Amino acid sequence: LWTSPVQSLSGIKYYILFLDEYSHFLWVYPLRSKADVFAKFQHFVAYIKTQFSSSIKSLQCDNGSEFNNNKFHSYFAANGINFRFSCPYTSQQNGKSERMIRTINNGIRTLLFQAQLPPTFWVEALHTVVHIQNILPSKAIQNLTPFYKLFTKNPKYNHLRTFGCLCYPNQNNNHKPKLSPRSSACIFLGYPQNHRGYRCFDLSTKKIIISRHVHFDEQSFPYKETQTKLSSSYDFFDDETEPSPLFRAILQNGSPQIPLPPEIPTVSTAPTQAVPQATEAPRHTMTTRSRHGISKPKKILSLLTETKSPLPKSHLA
Repeated sequence: LWTSPVQSLSGIKYYILFLDEYSHFLWVYPLRSKADVFAKFQHFVAYIKTQFSSSIKSLQCDNGSEFNNNKFHSYFAANGINFRFSCPYTSQQNGKSERMIRTINNGIRTLLFQAQLPPTFWVEALHTVVHIQNILPSKAIQNLTPFYKLFTKNPKYNHLRTFGCLCYPNQNNNHKPKLSPRSSACIFLGYPQNHRGYRCFDLSTKKIIISRHVHFDEQSFPYKETQTKLSSSYDFFDDETEPSPLFRAILQNGSPQIPLPPEIPTVSTAPTQAVPQATEAPRHTMTTRSRHGISKPKKILSLLTETKSPLPKSHLA
C-alpha cells in the first residue's frame, strides 16, 4: 500500500498492489481511503478464484494496521490463508513488493515529466506503468514476460502509444448536428481495463473519452507547450529517505566552497645536532659441543643382548 500526498483528479490518494510470486504479474487498485483495503482484497480473491480457478494460499505484507487487524485475521482463519508479516521497521523482509512500488513510482514520475502533466494525473500514469510492466521481460522469470508466464501466450505491442501526447478520438454519434466537429483535441491517458480502446482527456470539456478509433500526434504534448516545467512537483514519488543537509545544498547550489584550513606558521627552532648512527652490536658466539670437539657416545641397543623377563604365572597355560 502506497500513500500519495497529492490527491488525484478523481479523489484517489492511495493504491494497493498485489504481486504474484510465480509469474510476477501485477494488479493495482486505487483507493480513496485505507478502510477500503479489506474490500479490495475480497474482490481480488473472488477475481483469482473465478478467472484462474485457483485460491490464494498465503499473503506476504508489511506490518501496517491496514493488514494487521481483526477483519483480515478472521477472514484468513476462515479461508485457511497463511498470513506472513514483516517485522516492525524491517521493510527489507518485504523487499520484493517494496522494490516493485519504487519501480512503479519511477515510471509514474517519468511519464508525468515527459508530458509535463500536473501531478494530479498520477493515477492515469499508474495504470499505464502497470500495463507496460506486465508485458516487459523480467530477469526474475528467465527473461519471460509476466503476461506470458500467467496466460501462456505472448503479449501484443502494436497498441502502445506515447503517454500524454495529443490525440483526436472519433466522436461521430447521432446526438450532434451533422456539421459539428467529429473530434476535439485530447490528451492520451492510457488504456481502459474494461474496453479495448484508449482513454482520452478532452481539453475543452475536461472529461474522459473512451474510443477505439483515435488519431495520435505522438510528437506534440499540449501541456508541455502551455505550462512551465513541473520537475519539482514530482518529488513526492521519491524515496522517503531524506538527504543530508550537505547533499541538499549540493543539489540546490552546486558544489559548496569548503574553506581551506589556515596555514600553520613556521616556528624557528635551534639547529639540531646530528644523531650518530647506531653501530651494529657484535654477534654473540654460541658455544656448542661440535665446535669444541666434544661428542657424546651413542648407545646402541640390541634385541639379542636384551634379557627377557619371565611371564607371570597368570599368563601360563
